[in-house]
Amino acid sequence: MKGIFRMQSRSEIRKRKQEKQRIILGIIILILAILITIITASIISKNTAKEVAAKEPESLAGEFVNSVNTQNFEEDVNEEIIENSIEENEVVENTVTEEKAKNTSGTKYRLEVNCKQNVVNVYEKDENGEYAGPTGNAEWNGNALNPVAIINEQSYRMKGFRMLSNISLEWEIIKGLKFKTTGGAELGYDYNNSYIPKYKWGMNESKNTMQSIASVYEQLYLWDNILNYDRSFGKHKLNAMVGTSYQEYKKESVSAAGSGRASELTTELDNATKATDVGGNSLRWALMSYMTRLHYSFDDRYLLTATFRADGSSKFGKDNRFGFFPSFAAAWNVANESFMQDVKPISQLKLRAGYGQTGNQHIGSYTFADKLSVNGVYNFGSQRGFESNLVDLIYPYLLSNPSIRWEAVEQYNVGIDIGFLQNRIVANIDFYKKNTIDMLTKKPVPQTSGTSLEQGDWPPVNIGKVLNR
Repeated sequence: MKGIFRMQSRSEIRKRKQEKQRIILGIIILILAILITIITASIISKNTAKEVAAKEPESLAGEFVNSVNTQNFEEDVNEEIIENSIEENEVVENTVTEEKAKNTSGTKYRLEVNCKQNVVNVYEKDENGEYAGPTGNAEWNGNALNPVAIINEQSYRMKGFRMLSNISLEWEIIKGLKFKTTGGAELGYDYNNSYIPKYKWGMNESKNTMQSIASVYEQLYLWDNILNYDRSFGKHKLNAMVGTSYQEYKKESVSAAGSGRASELTTELDNATKATDVGGNSLRWALMSYMTRLHYSFDDRYLLTATFRADGSSKFGKDNRFGFFPSFAAAWNVANESFMQDVKPISQLKLRAGYGQTGNQHIGSYTFADKLSVNGVYNFGSQRGFESNLVDLIYPYLLSNPSIRWEAVEQYNVGIDIGFLQNRIVANIDFYKKNTIDMLTKKPVPQTSGTSLEQGDWPPVNIGKVLNR
């Protein structure tokens, strides 16, 4: 009796397993059927949309015509060959006609579109040694410059180089305590020289030779110093770091332009008879950072991390030069707990939470100070019938914002990392809240300010907040 009872119990277990398998198989088949139905409906809808779009009438001669069931539209473009060949510099001109007639099938438009061409041999020169170009009415023939003449007559020279270098030294002071210093530099130089002699190519003409030269020199230097301590004490692991980082950027540019030549045999800029533009400027910014980080873990189950940064930027005024940005994080590696060792399908399970701040200093280099212009002119004592008394002056071209400060971005997050079957399947789930505080943006200035009203010249301000979730 006991044997019969055991056999019946085992048969019942098999039946239950088979029923579960049938249910799971039925669910899978149902899901596949739903997916196939959705895909088929999507394909049919797309094909239907294409057929409907293909049946819509096109616009004729710039006029929009709506589709009407009782009307049919036809477009006949008749091309007539005037001659088998077109001689050089020959002008071919035809007319544009439009015919509208009524018939039993509806409204019919016939449009004959012809063109007016000016055929030019771009390789040959005239008796004065000048290349050819479009002539006549520019609206009909265009006014494009001769591309062959540009290649052969005009000169555009560009030169540039970039150099990247870095060096690092590391010293282990005692066991677990290391000091590392790293220095790097990036140097760049760009040179541009354009020379355009005077020319007359058809209707296009330049009576003076023009030349412009511009050069830019850039430098970027970096220097990092890191002191790192890393030790383990049984189940305890400790990593501590303190360091500094310095960056400095410099840019110098100069440009000049001139027109006219006493002789076309000279191609140097100092042979120009008139200086049309002279300019030059320089730019510099620096960033000094101090940082520290502490990381602790116990038995690879409980993890804590804390960091702190203090960044000082020359782009802000002396009262707001530094920004302070802390961050904290904690994690629990649940998969390493003893009660999870028997749960074989789950190979990874970690719960984590954190909070941190970062800064943004992407603005102009001198927004905390006024930018002056020396091109101002003021009229003193101007009266009718008398010559104006014009005086050069210096005036503020861009308004400053001495109170400009760092933009801060703070973020809260909670997450879970889970893996199955020896991490063959891994999932990461995060919930976060991100606040942008004291956002750096530009603010319009009133017309009565007397400064530039261009959007790019508006002074930056700390205004607005952004919340992301």
